[in-house]
Parts: sequence; structure tokens; C-alpha cells
Amino acid sequence: MSLTPPAPSPSRRQIPLSLFAVAVILVAAVSIGTTAAYFEFHPSTPSVGGGNQPTVVSTIPVGTDPEGLAYDPALGLVFVANTGSDNVSVISDTTAGVVATIPVGDAPSAVTYDPNDSEIFVTNSGSNSVSVFSVFPDSNYNFVATVDVGDHPAGVTYDPTDGEAFVANEGSHNVSVISNVTDTVVATIGVGDDPTGIAYDFALGEVFVANAGSDTVSLISTAANATEATIAVGTDPVETVYDAATSEVLVTNEGSNNVTVISDATNRTVAALPVGTAPAGATPDTAKSEFFVANAGSDNVSDVSDASDRVVASLSVGRDPDGLVYDSGKGEVFVANAGSGSVTVISDTSNVVVTDDLGRVVTVPLDPQRVVVLAPSVMDIVYRLGLRSSVVGIGCTPAEPGGIYSEYSPSQITLWSLSNASCVTDYPELDTGGVALLGPQLVLAATITSAQAVDELSDVFGIPVVLLAPASLQGIVSDVRLMGEIFPESLSHASQLESTLDGALANASALDSEFATDHVALPSVLLTYYFDSSAYYTYGPGSFGDSLIALAGGVNVAASVPLQYLGLNATVALDDQPQFILYGTSNDTYLVSGETPSVWSSAPYWSQLTGSKIPLDVTLTSEADPTMILALPLLMHDLHPSLVPPP
Repeated sequence: MSLTPPAPSPSRRQIPLSLFAVAVILVAAVSIGTTAAYFEFHPSTPSVGGGNQPTVVSTIPVGTDPEGLAYDPALGLVFVANTGSDNVSVISDTTAGVVATIPVGDAPSAVTYDPNDSEIFVTNSGSNSVSVFSVFPDSNYNFVATVDVGDHPAGVTYDPTDGEAFVANEGSHNVSVISNVTDTVVATIGVGDDPTGIAYDFALGEVFVANAGSDTVSLISTAANATEATIAVGTDPVETVYDAATSEVLVTNEGSNNVTVISDATNRTVAALPVGTAPAGATPDTAKSEFFVANAGSDNVSDVSDASDRVVASLSVGRDPDGLVYDSGKGEVFVANAGSGSVTVISDTSNVVVTDDLGRVVTVPLDPQRVVVLAPSVMDIVYRLGLRSSVVGIGCTPAEPGGIYSEYSPSQITLWSLSNASCVTDYPELDTGGVALLGPQLVLAATITSAQAVDELSDVFGIPVVLLAPASLQGIVSDVRLMGEIFPESLSHASQLESTLDGALANASALDSEFATDHVALPSVLLTYYFDSSAYYTYGPGSFGDSLIALAGGVNVAASVPLQYLGLNATVALDDQPQFILYGTSNDTYLVSGETPSVWSSAPYWSQLTGSKIPLDVTLTSEADPTMILALPLLMHDLHPSLVPPP
């Protein structure tokens, strides 16, 4: 993908005022290919495809006695540890077939993926070691190291924060900690009897270990590399899994045929849920707020709702199902059938395939309940569709002066019930790890979010990202339609808003046609959102501001300048004497755009500009969102007060 910085708009509120004049002019003139920091904008009409029904969609032959699985979101690969054939099968989720087989040690039982270095760690229970391999896009898997660990290593998990793999050694009743820098054991931690399953809680930096022989779970602090608590669970616990959507740890108890749910806030059991016979593995499906459990004794998979704590579906799979893993890119669950040498693929009903404004094809959950919003323009749509309760985080800069006020206006903060507590730092770079800690099912962003950040969210953390960057006023309407398809629960609100916006655009076009028919003289307009000692910052051709002026029945004084956003020399404004000066106002001193009306009186040649000066809330024209279109009737009345009634 070719990348280039986008032309800046007045909505980027964290730009220092002293640099803003330079930024508007220089960045707008940057040629394609100058930097890889931001997406090159190629307008695309957003679209939506159909989702799948909840069902088994395929069965893939692999090696002998497959048990553990891991998912690589960057390449869409699933790794399967085949205990009986001493190798790892690599499955492509695109082709639903095995694309490679990697020989490892004796009796591999589990595998985990390291997103930092694109490596896999495989526990070899028969040779008391861990095999480390690099994963490359060209289907080459280079051997990195063999690391000796404890007796009969079973489960393995990876801590991307500290760059360490944690290995549960069933035979020596301890956990080995492997550094991915040195590929050596850097610590050994005592736990309970016969530890098997192990999971990393990235929200709190803790590791949970299922001790099959003592019917407990050990809690390990990764900071201290020591066991800090022991939690009683069911009989013969064999696996632990962290569910980021609920901040809970799931423990499959093979002997008591249930799943223990542990709160990571209190480290206490909050539920014990009956499932099938001899539950072995589990995996959360954050898109549906559910989790899947492989029942080795009943040859099926239980689908359990987080909300009701009940089994909502049971799907037959192969013999003796063991490990599972959720593929967030495809919305599928992969189940290792130890007794039949195969992997069953279960399709999720809650996914829909969309094409966003940059032409990116993204698989997203339907009606996601946990959403992070990274732009005020997107938040405007979210609020208008009644989806505010789904927002668990917003992009802003809490460490900067003004905090949330450097990104959102006071009226937006009040209307949308925003606070610094929900901020994720997005300037100068987005804190992708902070986003992931919120456990979102979807991130909604604009092109101010860097391409690298989008890649990290999608590929490293497996979080779908939809970019809303409309290229025109009609594009804003298309984005509303797209949001209605992603959130069917708000489809009626989206349809109503879409109709309202289409009506506003149609009415404006009709009035423009009447003006042309009646030969109405169109007034010259300066639409400005900020000034300095020598210039008024305004909109050039191809910008949203230019479109608004034209639809409102005016002539943009900056229409001949070949820049979308520019500083218009104040002497040019004085010579042109625009008939209307529409100036952006705000009572927030932290916003780059917009000033109080009293401050505008000190703008250059202000008293000598004889046109009608009309203050506008700067948010009406600075964000590409529905508010911009809904401002049209007001703008038309301002420019043609005798012809257009007030809204």
C-alpha cells in the first residue's frame, strides 16, 4: 500500500499553534510517497457483505493426535501441535488447508505465538524442551532454538509486554520462563501439582496456571516471577484462558465437567458453568461475548454466553476434541480433534464483511458491544445512532494541557458524556497497547490514525479497524449507512438519519437551482476557523468547507488557491472584501481551531473588513460528520436571509 500524509484539517486539535500555519500549507503540498506514516487517500464507497450462519464449515486433516493451537493474526495462520507425529501443521485461514508442516521435538502438546518477533514456541512433552521457530510471509519457518525446560512441558503462553514465554511443566510441578531475547530460561516458578494449562492476562500482567493434580489455579505475577495466589477450582483443571471482554479467566475442569470463571479483579471464583463431558480446551469469542469449550468426552463443542452464563449451542466435531483457538480475522473457531487427526472449523454468525472508506476489506462483528472511537467526527455518528453505551474508549491526549479538551469541544464533551478516564493516548502516536487493554471488538478511526497503528491493532492484537474518511458530503451519508449495517440494532436510527441528511443535501441543491434560474447574485464568502497576525485560515477547492459554501449559495474567496487548507493572506482578504465572513468560535482555549468572539476582534484588518461577520460554532464546519450537513440550512439562511427562512 502506498502511503502519504493526509491534508490536515482543523479537527487535528493537538497541533501546536505556532506550527499550525506551516502545517496547513506545507503538508497539503506533500507529494505521494514522501512518508509511510499515513494512508494515501483513495476514496472508496463503503459496502457490506453478508455474514455466516453458526455451523461447522470444514474439517482439515492434520497430523496424528493434534492437541494445542495458536493463531497468527498478521498472516492468518493457525498452528497445530501434533503430539503423535512430532510436528506442527500450519493452516491458512484463507485456503482452509495445511500449507506447511514443521518438524519439532518429541510429543509436542501446545503452541503459542509471539507477535513481537513473529515466532512460535512449541512445548515438546516427550523431550522436555521448547522449540522456537520464526514465521515468515513466504511460508518459510526457520528454526531459532531448542530450549530445555522442566519435565513433561504441557501448556505455554506468551507475555508480549516483557517478551517472555511461560511454560507449564506437568512433571516437575513448576513454570519455566523463557526470554525471547536470549532464548534461555531466566526463571523457574513453583506452582501446584501437575500444571498443564496456562494463560496470560495482559490487562494486569499476570499468568494463570491450571494445576490438574491439586484442583487449583496458581496466579503468577510477571513482575516478580513468583506465585502470588492459589485459587480452588473444579476437579482436574486442565486449561486456562483469559477473556479480555470480561476481564475473567476461564478454567476447564475435565473431572467435574464444568468451567470455573475467575475474576481477575478479585482473584475469586464467580461462576462454575456446566458444559459437556471432560472439557479440555477453551477460547473466548469477543465478537459475540461468548466462549467455546471443547468437550473431549462427548465429541462436541459448547458455545457459552458471557451474559447468561449458559450453553447457547452445542456443535458436533471430531473425536476427542482438545485445543481450540479463535481466528478474529475470519470470525472462526479452530478445534483440534485428537482422536481423528483433524481440525474442525466453526463459522461465527456475528461477523459481517465491510469495505471501508479507504477500500480496505474488514471482517467485523455485528452489533459489537465494546468499541473504541478515535475521531470526533466518528463519535458524532456513533452518538446520533444511539450507540454511546458501546464506547469503552476514545482517542485523546490526557497527558497534554487540557487533556480531553485538546481533542473535543466543551459542548461535545457534555453532550457525549466524555471524560479523561476513557482516554487512550493518540498523539503523537496512538497507544495501541492501551487500546487492546480495553478489550474492544471494533475500533472506528479516521485517517489521522497512522497506518502503522492500524496494522498493529489488526495484525498484532487481532482487533478489526474500520476507517471512516469520507471524501465528500455524500460520503458522510454513506458512512452513516455503513454504521447501520455494522450495528443492526441501530439500523432504524441510521435509516432515519440517512434520510434527514439526504433531505438536507437535496433541499440545498434545489435552492441552488432556484438561485441559478432566478439569477440570484451569489455573495462572496470567507469561511475561517483560525487566524494569526498575517493570515486567515480557510478552505480551498476540494475541501468540505468549499463544498459547504457552494451548497449554501456562496462563492468561496479562496476557490482559486490550489490548496484544500490554507492560510489566506490578510491583505488579500482586505482587498477582496468578502460580503460575508463566517468565523469559527469556541470557548475552549485548548482547541487549535476556533476562538472566542472577543478574540476575533483582534484579527488582522478585522475592523476594515466591511462584510457581514457571523460567528459559527467551529465544530459545525471542522468535522466531516452529520453535523456538517445539518449546518447547511443555517448557512443558507446566513447568506440569503431574505430568501431562506431560519431553520
